[in-house]
Amino acid sequence: MSSPESLRMSTASWLPRVGLGTFKLKGDACAHVVYLALKAGYRSIDTASVYRNEEAVGQGLLTSGIPRSEVFITTKIKPQDQGEQAAYDAAKASLERLGCAYVDLLLIHWPGAAKTGRCSDANREKRHGSWLALQRLQREGLACHIGVSNFLIPHLEQLVTDSAVTVVPEVNQIEVHPKFQQRELRGWCHDHGILVQAYASLGTGLLLDDDCVTRTARSTGASPAQVLLAWGLARAAAVIPKASSEPRLVENLGCVDLVLEPKALEDLDSLDGGCKICWDPDGIS
Repeated sequence: MSSPESLRMSTASWLPRVGLGTFKLKGDACAHVVYLALKAGYRSIDTASVYRNEEAVGQGLLTSGIPRSEVFITTKIKPQDQGEQAAYDAAKASLERLGCAYVDLLLIHWPGAAKTGRCSDANREKRHGSWLALQRLQREGLACHIGVSNFLIPHLEQLVTDSAVTVVPEVNQIEVHPKFQQRELRGWCHDHGILVQAYASLGTGLLLDDDCVTRTARSTGASPAQVLLAWGLARAAAVIPKASSEPRLVENLGCVDLVLEPKALEDLDSLDGGCKICWDPDGIS
């Protein structure tokens, strides 16, 4: 099986195309899955302060014995920590929990701020402050790369046109799967040099039994999960599927060896129906 391929980021580093998502993984179980993933060949681990598992991710990395410099770690600023000083302090707390001197990618997890109305201008003010904090953290070497998650085009437009913004987000981590493709948003990101990292590539498991997906799996000799992840790699930039067992980790990683034919991609493209499964940032000012 091939090692995970990488995509060139907009600066001098590499983002593995397949990473491990750790949402809902906790404690010793999370640490063990991270350990297994790294031993299987993963070199990208995605966590977030709101997941409450950063300590476990750090423990899994430590137990694996793989040098820190060989593993790409992503974490995120939660909505409760939006704002310049709060975001800066939250990032340093994440580093302490991870047991790391730096993270490879630091994201603003959500365009809105906690306990703030969706239509309030305070959302824009606070995420602007958070971005200033991320820029500072990057300058200080605490975050190699910075980006956002769940940002829509209006949020990105506000950010990149702000006079105090000197760094354009390098990544936008968003929900992308055949039934929710976000083509306009992905196109906007591509045009502005922002990589898309897809989460919920399997539709939280709901797409594994889809007729088109299973038919494609049979014709290619791949699993439905591999089909969905291969489609994600073809249509996005990187994927971060979650798994909790060694066989599933290995299975998911095998998507890098699957290249779908144009007809299979077209068939999967035809499933797009605006079926959003996860959190919806639409309407956040």
